[in-house]
This record gives sequence, structure tokens and C-alpha cells, in this order.
Amino acid sequence: MIKHRSFKTDKFLKSVDGQLRNQHFSKYNINLPANVNFDDDSFDNFWNGIGEEQRDDIEEELHCINDTADQARDCPERACQEFNIQKQEDETPETTAM
Repeated sequence: MIKHRSFKTDKFLKSVDGQLRNQHFSKYNINLPANVNFDDDSFDNFWNGIGEEQRDDIEEELHCINDTADQARDCPERACQEFNIQKQEDETPETTAM
């Protein structure tokens, strides 16, 4: 997969709703510590504690979600409308895509 110049894992995860972020990591049997605040090195410490193969899988999936939020924004919006998916008025595109 081509690396996005502007994509930063921590920046992306910071923009996503915390509950969805936790659900995403739980499917990999990883608990995101409550003290990860993305404003210090706590995310880097957490991220570096994950095995490289699993970290690569998570990052690739996050890239796809980011691409959807960035380049195909209409698709998640239509899906929310079509399937009556509740979303917050001020929800970020990243949260909607996730």
C-alpha cells in the first residue's frame, strides 16, 4: 500500500470518536489505555508496544478508512441515510467512515 504523505496514525485516531476507536482496537484484542491522549508520547509508547505485523494490519485498515473519509465522503453519508444509522451533528468524517 502506498504511504500517504499527510497520514499520521495518531492524528487520525485523535479525530475518531473514542468509543469507536476502542471498538476498533478490541477486534485486535488490544486495549487502548485510558491515559493515551495523543498530545504527548503516550500514544507512541502504546503503538510501539504492539507487534509489528499487527501494527501494519491496523495501520493499513486505518489508511483505508482515512481514504474513505477523505476521498469518498459521500458514501458513508449516503449509507447513514439509507440505513438510518444515527450520527452526531458535528461528527468528523473519520468517525462517520469508521
